[in-house]
Amino acid sequence: MIDYYGRIEAACKELGHPFGFNPLLLCSQESFKSDLMFATLNPAGNRDYPDHRGRGLYENGNAYLNSQTPLNNQIQQAFAHLQRRVGYTGTPREFARTQIVTTQLVPFRSPNWASLHRPEESLAFVKDLWADIFSSWKPRAVVAVGGVTLDLVTELLGPELSRSSMPSGWGHVQIYLRECKGTRLLGLPHLSRFKIFGRHQSEPYLAKAFDWVIGE
Repeated sequence: MIDYYGRIEAACKELGHPFGFNPLLLCSQESFKSDLMFATLNPAGNRDYPDHRGRGLYENGNAYLNSQTPLNNQIQQAFAHLQRRVGYTGTPREFARTQIVTTQLVPFRSPNWASLHRPEESLAFVKDLWADIFSSWKPRAVVAVGGVTLDLVTELLGPELSRSSMPSGWGHVQIYLRECKGTRLLGLPHLSRFKIFGRHQSEPYLAKAFDWVIGE
């Protein structure tokens, strides 16, 4: 992870990303002993946050458990779905720290995805980085937030073998199910906009989706 951090830091400087970067891993590197992955797209913001990064910054926790924002609350409930299904008996905090590789696939910050600086070169770097990671570690289950995240992680883990969708309990918003060789992927909507966890209309669909991604 020190090597990956150094590569990201150098690429951020070389490509001139104006809003900096976050570490690739938002939990402990111990999580690579597991085979679960939770992915969002990239850090958002219109300024740099140097205090959000550092080598080993999240070794003692998980970024999504550091505060009780509405988005973090949604992600914590997603973690709880995973924890119940894999039968982990430790605390939710330890599960989030050590049992699920938690990442923003693209570590470079931007106000929104459309305004990512030098997108072609940035994505080329990111794909090379993840190809290195997936050459020695591969998840059996991935939860991806947002359609772009799902498409990117599917491409990285491909080839894609199957895909389907199901209702989310929120209007026409869908939950997506995909499968690559050895990996199942669950695609959730943007949880900052669609707070489906804790919503009684959504819970039956979420239960079915998480059962599927874990293989129950």
